[in-house]
Parts: sequence; C-alpha cells; structure tokens
Amino acid sequence: MATPSRRSRLWAIVFFVALGVAFIAYSSYRWATSDAADLESWSTGRGISLPGWGWIVLGYVCGLALLVFVAWATRWRRDRPSITSERPRE
Repeated sequence: MATPSRRSRLWAIVFFVALGVAFIAYSSYRWATSDAADLESWSTGRGISLPGWGWIVLGYVCGLALLVFVAWATRWRRDRPSITSERPRE
C-alpha cells in the first residue's frame, strides 16, 4: 500500500489551514459589512435556505472545524507518529 510523501502531507496541512482561515475571514467580512436587513433576509434559490446570519455562522463553524482537524492531525495524536514526520521504510 502506497503511503503519501512528506510533501503531499505538508500541502494537505497548508491547504486545510488556508481554507479554514479563508472561511473565517470571509464570514467576518460578511458580518462586518451586512446590515440588519441582510442578516435577517433568507437566501433564495436552490439548495439550503438559511438567513444571512445562518450562512455566516456556518462559515465560522466550517472554518473552525478545518483548523481543529489540522490541530488534531498534527499535534493531538501523540500516540501515533506525526503526520509531518518521516516514517521508517520497510
């Protein structure tokens, strides 16, 4: 079974961090630039129908979930080898 290289693992970490920060930054931008009417209006169109504040909260939750996943994968799993460390070749 092929194992991912160290470079691909680092790219995955960088991607998840960047995506989590982007979710949080965009949600913060939307929160700061929206007025009360925008926050209370419901989205129209296909898919999930949520009020404006619901999409903002969903963005925060997704961003935090991505960052927590990165923290778990890199630091909290002390009983396993680190995702960024080299594994011994068999």
